[in-house]
Amino acid sequence: IKNDVIASMNLDLSCAEKSGFTLSKFNCAPRCENQRILLNESTILSNQTEIIGDLAFEFSSFEDFNDFNNLVRMDHVIEKSNILLSDLSFFSPELKGWDRLVKMKTRAIGVLNHLQLQKTELITGRETNILADMLLQNLDTPDSTTYRIYFNRLNTSMDDLSRIELPPYDSIFQSKLDIPQSISELGKICWVGEFKGDYESFQLFGELKTEIGEISTDVQLDASGELENYRGNISAIDADLGKLYGTDALGKVSCDLNLIGSGFSLEKLAMEIDLDITSIDLNHYALHDIEAIGKYQHRNFDGEMKIADDNADLTFDGLINFQESLPVLDFSASINTLNPYVFGVMSDSALSSFSGDIKMRSVGLDYRVFTGFIEMQNLQYCSHNREYNIEELKLVSNRDG
Repeated sequence: IKNDVIASMNLDLSCAEKSGFTLSKFNCAPRCENQRILLNESTILSNQTEIIGDLAFEFSSFEDFNDFNNLVRMDHVIEKSNILLSDLSFFSPELKGWDRLVKMKTRAIGVLNHLQLQKTELITGRETNILADMLLQNLDTPDSTTYRIYFNRLNTSMDDLSRIELPPYDSIFQSKLDIPQSISELGKICWVGEFKGDYESFQLFGELKTEIGEISTDVQLDASGELENYRGNISAIDADLGKLYGTDALGKVSCDLNLIGSGFSLEKLAMEIDLDITSIDLNHYALHDIEAIGKYQHRNFDGEMKIADDNADLTFDGLINFQESLPVLDFSASINTLNPYVFGVMSDSALSSFSGDIKMRSVGLDYRVFTGFIEMQNLQYCSHNREYNIEELKLVSNRDG
């Protein structure tokens, strides 16, 4: 003790709480001075968790500890530490049995209810590593907690994601995240962006790089009302659909999707979409300038599509009604020009062209239970120096009796 400074060369503690939590070791070089408590060179051991760093607490008076969450300011520098998530089950029971090791490094500054985590590094699995800056507020009241996390880097892989354990973690048969085979084609992924929100809402925006292309997102969800409300924008640049779905018929796509909606079940879902496809490879042909808009509400989908490509110029307007046991399809298409050769449909001539107007109304989408009609007018097909015309053609299917 000297000049209002209390210091110790070494402090070594261990204890056990009645809940079963055991602090195997707490070693540090404590120092109390100028309204600060410093716990330098701290080592905290509990089961397989090891936290190493310098801990500091600042306060105006010792009475501030009566309102620790709001008045005691922390400045903790955590060096590379190992945290076994199941060791946290004494504080969060739902983590019991989750034997996943996370390596962590961070600097925590502020009071508990306004806490900044700077340059936080998290490493787990084989290829998952995160570098992020976080602002957490109102941590002592989960329903009022807000968060803002900026991911400078989030690297992972589909292989790592497929190894993530799912709750309950203490089950004899531990289930893991099921990744569809098509999604696994994303391979290694890297995301940079921001995630912010509270208990009932969030906003996610950033850029995702994968082995099949790049995707940018700006998505918002608000679940504070009776129905979930959401809106968002998703853009893709040269995303390889062929790799994603395992087919040569599809290739790279560049597009921009805007959506706004509410509800998730078919009965409550209401959504509007606006899709702009700059280009998409179909059967090795790059189709350009596609616009589509649609609206789904009350189990009805109503939409239209326009294509303004050199080899495909057409408009499509249709409605699908899902209110009955069999869906009702009602659409019309006006084809100014369509060159089937470039899509690999017909191979007789690269200079072929098809045009005409088509109307269709049907009950049921399966041809085995199809009833309705298909009406085609002003059909024209040109190939080489030949031209074929059909003024009107109508096909009707009735299943009375």
